[in-house]
Parts: sequence; structure tokens; C-alpha cells
Amino acid sequence: MATKSQILGIDPGISGAMAIIDPHTNLVKLISDFPLHPKGAGGKNVIDASDLAQMIEPHIPHVAFAVVEDVHAMPGQGVTSMFTFGVAKGLIIGVLSAFKCPIFFVPPGVWKSCYGLSANKSISIELAVKKYPDAAGMLTRKKDDGRAEALLLADFGRRFI
Repeated sequence: MATKSQILGIDPGISGAMAIIDPHTNLVKLISDFPLHPKGAGGKNVIDASDLAQMIEPHIPHVAFAVVEDVHAMPGQGVTSMFTFGVAKGLIIGVLSAFKCPIFFVPPGVWKSCYGLSANKSISIELAVKKYPDAAGMLTRKKDDGRAEALLLADFGRRFI
């Protein structure tokens, strides 16, 4: 039986990502954007639940738990975009629940304050590269902030071990 010692970090949303770390070796086991397909309203992208499950499944025997950023709708945000975001978050929770993967929900203000982060996404990328140099090649674009934050969420999960 595999030892469940790895941590899955999830930055939810269509432009979010996931990352799995081994906190004992400090190695990144997985880092990826969410698989998408254009089947939402008006042909907009939605997370492909089946592909997401296939990506996560091989890692589940090693994953102790997931740390998911607990975000909510904020005043002034568009109704459609918030609904789409909520559907994405629910789908992620559903896939993790189907694998019986324990989930810790952490508000952005909580985990980001532990690292001294702000809304500046490039700082998240810099910190993730510094903490996990083996992931540097996967964090080269400005839009890789979702990957970086998923990695940092997994790192934050060390507090729950």
C-alpha cells in the first residue's frame, strides 16, 4: 500500500491550476493548468471533469489531502463570471470527493499573509520558483500565476501534517 504523504494544492477557477508536492523531498510531483473544453454558455471554456479525474487519479494513492483556496463572490463582480467560477469550484470539489480525498479550504487572505503575498501575481510566481526550483520551467509565463499559487497552496498544506 502506498504511503499518503503528498499534498495537492488547488487554485480553483477556469484559469486556475493544481500542483502536488512531496513535503519530505520538496519535489514537485505534478503541476498543471486545469483541462478545459469549450462547452460552456456561448462556447466558453469549462473544466473537463473527466480529464481532471484522469490527471489526478494516478496520484491519489500518494495524496494525503488537498488544500483548496476558499474563494467567494465579491461585490462588484459579474454574476455570470461568479456563477462560472462557482461551477468550477464545485466540479473540483466533486472530483476530489469522488476520490475520498480530504480537503482543507483556506481563504486567500490567510495563506497569502503567511507568505507576505499581495494581489501581485508575479510575486507569487517568484516565490514559487524560489521554493521549488524544479518547477521553474513550468512557471515561465505571466499567466502561470495559477500554477504558482497552486504550488504555494500545497506548500501551505505542510501546516496540516
